[in-house]
Amino acid sequence: MLGLLVEEEAVPAELETALAELRAASMVDADGLLTGELYPLVSTLLEPGVIVRTEITGPQGVLESGAVIGNDFVFVHEGWPGEEESEYVPVEAPLLVPALARSVDLHGDILEGADLAEVITATTGGLDALMVRMEASQGVVTLRRSRRRPAPPSAWSRCSRSSTACGG
Repeated sequence: MLGLLVEEEAVPAELETALAELRAASMVDADGLLTGELYPLVSTLLEPGVIVRTEITGPQGVLESGAVIGNDFVFVHEGWPGEEESEYVPVEAPLLVPALARSVDLHGDILEGADLAEVITATTGGLDALMVRMEASQGVVTLRRSRRRPAPPSAWSRCSRSSTACGG
């Protein structure tokens, strides 16, 4: 056990359940002392020297991550979009920059070995036309089936094979 003490009178009523869970997980003993596994994180969060915060916006929402640097320990943390909780992971100080770069999906090796003189040509006229059509119809696009293709098997049960409505 290490020196951080959780005092009963210092714990707000809304956190009593969390304290009971910490005791059940053997993270806090009956006397209120933190175990050795929890000490590095708690001591770093209580007295941070540097706090780094990053945000990434994507289709799922905002992802918050960062780092907390204390006197003796360094932790990086990542969350999930829409979640308040984060996962804290200890890192060695020399690995802090690569850990932060990974958390924001920054790669230094993207251009390594790439042929920078290579020119990629692609035609996207069909996709552009579809996007224009979708925007014009506010997202409703009707795709028509060619008469040469038979209807899917589920449609065969609704009509006879010789019917022109079923593609036959």
